[in-house]
Amino acid sequence: MAEPITAAIVGSAVAALAAGRALTRVLRHRSRAAPRLTAAARNAGLGEIEETPAGWRRGPILAGRFGQLEVYLQSRRPGLEHPRTRIVIGLGPGTEELSLSRENLQSSLLGREVETGDRKFDRDFHVQGPAALTLALLDAATRKRVASLLHGTIPGRAGAAVWASVVQGVLEVELWDNTPDADGARLASALKAALVVARRLTAPADIAGRLAENFRQEPEAGVRLRRLLTLIREYPEHPATRQALFTARKDRDDEVCLRAGLALGDEGLDTLHILAEDPASRDASAAGAIAALGDRLPAHKVKHILTQALRARRKETARACLALLGDPGRAGRVQPETLLLLGLQDADADVAQAAARALGQVGTIDAVEPLREHATTLLPTELRAAARQAIAEIQARLTGAEAGQLTLAGGEAGALSLAGESGGGLSLAEQPADREDVRRRRSQTEG
Repeated sequence: MAEPITAAIVGSAVAALAAGRALTRVLRHRSRAAPRLTAAARNAGLGEIEETPAGWRRGPILAGRFGQLEVYLQSRRPGLEHPRTRIVIGLGPGTEELSLSRENLQSSLLGREVETGDRKFDRDFHVQGPAALTLALLDAATRKRVASLLHGTIPGRAGAAVWASVVQGVLEVELWDNTPDADGARLASALKAALVVARRLTAPADIAGRLAENFRQEPEAGVRLRRLLTLIREYPEHPATRQALFTARKDRDDEVCLRAGLALGDEGLDTLHILAEDPASRDASAAGAIAALGDRLPAHKVKHILTQALRARRKETARACLALLGDPGRAGRVQPETLLLLGLQDADADVAQAAARALGQVGTIDAVEPLREHATTLLPTELRAAARQAIAEIQARLTGAEAGQLTLAGGEAGALSLAGESGGGLSLAEQPADREDVRRRRSQTEG
């Protein structure tokens, strides 16, 4: 019986000794950490510094203010692999939905993110929050600071690991350091870097004004476009939006110019004309400008732009021009068939298809045979279908021709006959493949 009692006494003594040592480490850590946190807080310029009560298992927590920002510093309890210091900064009202973190599997599950338009930044970081606010805050300089902090790059922290993120309006930075400096100089350096980022992420009083200001200074075209679209969508009547639109008319990026021209209405027509007529304009932007201008783009300019586009293989511009030339309201003035037939022969199936659709709207009997060739040869299905539809539309317009005139035979798309005279009717020979298709369709119908 004595042996178990002795073992129990020894075990209790060992446990008490271990607990005493742990308590000693905690007290020693707190006695060293508190002055270090205070020194770092003062070095970084915090005011209203005070230590808050903490349980014995936690290290000291220091609270302070930096302007309107509330700041907390905590030195974590011993027993961890590395001593840790956490910096927590509240970003203030209006930022409660703002979150920023490095892209990883976990962040991809957080929900819809905001794209800033900066490809590298969007690839590396996950951003959540109101689009207008995030785009107003994340100017070029702020994106650079945020990227540095979230990547763990902090001046004076060589050899220390750093983790940082913004979660619902709170910036958190955690540092691991085997050799924390007694005077808090390196911690102060990290705190200063965090405070710079925090101040840049404070919500502005006038979000539209900040968006417009950042638009003018932004080097990335994708970010400028996002900001401009946000101003147009969310602040259409704000004076800053109008100022940004007038600035955007002369932007270096064609898409930004196009959006400004479209949003300004009549005041943006000059911008749209420049985009449509300049062969150096981006293909998609020129096409958008042409479509927007419509009848306000003179016929001779449409023909000139189309000729250049076909030669330069600018397919979106060509398709936009073909769509205009296929407008029945313009056909009598433009006489577009020669150019439409040229577009029909283009090597790009999308351009040829657009030309076929236009011919269906304004084409004459002269367009039937070229269309027939496209309807019966081994071309993409969509192009064959467009050509057949165009023939049917021409046929519908030309029925009832006078005697002696060439007209379309009623039986099959693309067949020609002499109208009205008895006997001697003229028709173009049907191609065997077409005839066989007709027979098959008829037999299926009769069946």
